[in-house]
Amino acid sequence: MPPPEAHTVRKIPRPSFSKGRFRRKSRPGIVWNSPNQAAVLSESEIAALRKTAEADPKAAALLGARWGFIDADRLPPEGKVSFGCCRNQARFTRLTYFSYSHNVAIAIRMKDGTVFEASRWDGYAPPEGSQDVQRGIELARADTRLAGKVQGLEGHGLLMQPDRGFFKNDPGYQHRVIWITFSQGQDGDPKYWAQVDLTEDRVLDAGDEPPR
Repeated sequence: MPPPEAHTVRKIPRPSFSKGRFRRKSRPGIVWNSPNQAAVLSESEIAALRKTAEADPKAAALLGARWGFIDADRLPPEGKVSFGCCRNQARFTRLTYFSYSHNVAIAIRMKDGTVFEASRWDGYAPPEGSQDVQRGIELARADTRLAGKVQGLEGHGLLMQPDRGFFKNDPGYQHRVIWITFSQGQDGDPKYWAQVDLTEDRVLDAGDEPPR
C-alpha cells in the first residue's frame, strides 16, 4: 500500500500543556480534482460496507476488541492516479480504522462490497474520527476532575501528538491521544479540557481553562 500524504502538524499553546502537537484534518489518499457529489459515499453505503468489513475474520483480528472507524473513500482502479470524470463509478473502496487494542491504523480494501485486503497501516496516524471524539468525550465527562462541571456543555476533540522528550517522553507518546474541550455550543470559549489516551482508554490530564 503506498504511504499516505503526511498531515500538517502545528503547535497550539495550552495553559497547562504546551508540548503536544495537534494534527489538522485531511483525508488520506486520493485528492478530488473537482466536486462530484456522486463520488461521495452515502451514509447508507458506508454502513453497509462497514457491516461487511467488520464481519470479515481477518479484519476483525486486526481491529481487536477496541477500535474506532475513521472514514471511507472510493478508490480508482489499480494503476490510476485519479478518477477523472468517472470516479463515481469506482468499484473499489477503502475503509480506514484505528485499532486502539493494537495501537495502529487499519486499512480494509473492498471491491464491489467484498473485502479483498485487510492490513495494518504502520506509521500512519489518520485524522480524528467521530468515534475518537465520542470516546474521548465519554472518558473526559467521567473523569473525577471534570465530573459535575461539564453537564450541559458541548464537547469537541482534536487529535494531538505528544512529543518525544530528551530525557522523558510526554504522556501518551506514540499513542492515539485526543485533546477534548468543553464549551457552550460550537463557538463558545473552552471552559474545561482533557487529554485522553484512547490507546489506554484513560484520561491523562484534565482541568479548567483560565478565564479569557
